[in-house]
Amino acid sequence: MHQYFDAAAIRAGLYLATSVLLLSSPAVTAQSVHRCVVDGRTVFQQAPCTGSGQTVGQEIAAREQAAREARAAQDAAILRIQQEEQQRRAKVDPKRILQDVNAQLSASAAQDRADPANPARVCRATIATIVNQHLEEVVFDSERDGSIIVAYTRKGDSKLGRSKCKISGSSVMWGSEPGRWREHPLDEKVSFRVEGSTLVIQQRFSDGPGVARRF
Repeated sequence: MHQYFDAAAIRAGLYLATSVLLLSSPAVTAQSVHRCVVDGRTVFQQAPCTGSGQTVGQEIAAREQAAREARAAQDAAILRIQQEEQQRRAKVDPKRILQDVNAQLSASAAQDRADPANPARVCRATIATIVNQHLEEVVFDSERDGSIIVAYTRKGDSKLGRSKCKISGSSVMWGSEPGRWREHPLDEKVSFRVEGSTLVIQQRFSDGPGVARRF
């Protein structure tokens, strides 16, 4: 009876035996063993692989380093998101908004006492008359291109409203911001005068009597 031996099977058995002996030898460590692919099979050997000089230990170290870098990148991303959230909350912090409004009110009150007919106060009083609010509820917002911008909370929907005005002599021209100037012949006319320490805003309509408020 003839027996036929498969040369490839013999080589595979030798590679496997060599790999087991290498890994089980106390003198051989992961840092000195190379994982190589020979004839489509993975083997372990002390000699460097063709085209590769990494040992098993170096491969493990590389994977661990890659994992550490991935964790560090993830931690950095989480920290960035947390910082952005803190900044977002700081921008809409109700306490900070209230502090800013109170500071504006204090500054406006001080300016009003010093000069009852200062342009910012005349504009605030004009808009307070038009939208039927208290003077304290209309605050100075900004000044742009010779116009004064004021802000207030609209009574109808509790949203923020802005209006603009500019003064020419004793006349006040106004308009919504953004929006057109109220300068049409049929639009109401607004003027002001000072009586002692009192500011008087006069609103006259084209089709009838007007309204006068004292501040």
